[in-house]
Amino acid sequence: MFKSQIVDSRNIRKTLAYKVGRIILIPVLLFLVALSFHVFGKDSAIETFFRENQSSVVQPIAFVIIIIALVMSFIMKSRIRNPRILGNFEMDELGFRLFFNDKTEYTGYWSNTRFLMFEFYSSATVNNPRGCMNYLTIVDKNGVKTFEFLIESALVKADLGEFLRVLKSKIPVRINYAIPMRKIFRDNDFKF
Repeated sequence: MFKSQIVDSRNIRKTLAYKVGRIILIPVLLFLVALSFHVFGKDSAIETFFRENQSSVVQPIAFVIIIIALVMSFIMKSRIRNPRILGNFEMDELGFRLFFNDKTEYTGYWSNTRFLMFEFYSSATVNNPRGCMNYLTIVDKNGVKTFEFLIESALVKADLGEFLRVLKSKIPVRINYAIPMRKIFRDNDFKF
């Protein structure tokens, strides 16, 4: 059996505005890098324009990007440190249950579940003291349900990994890593 708290960290990286901003920001940064390496040629019209208008165009763009990055970082850290606790979550060999105010709000069974996907961000660390931003998505006959829950310690993470290994014999279980470095160096608790 696995128990945890369901939380809402108001994660910015899951919002549409963050995804659209990232789609816009990446080409701008690549363009600025291309300008610095003279990819377009030293005497091209683009290079000449930006060289002549550096103080009125390039520097304000750079300052805006830096300020946006700092503001986003402060907001994300603040929200990670103080997530809203919504209820409790339990999983056992038969299914899962959601408790809000000590009342069972929703019960699901693994026999009705098509698959389960777990997105691992981190357990409790200095940067993420509560261990939130971990998402469990359950796809069953009633639709898709996604829960953000806490992994408060390495022991809880190991228990979850062991439970998911047992559950994999009943339904398909997929593990995703939110941090790109974890995709390369996989976590031992979630190796199947």
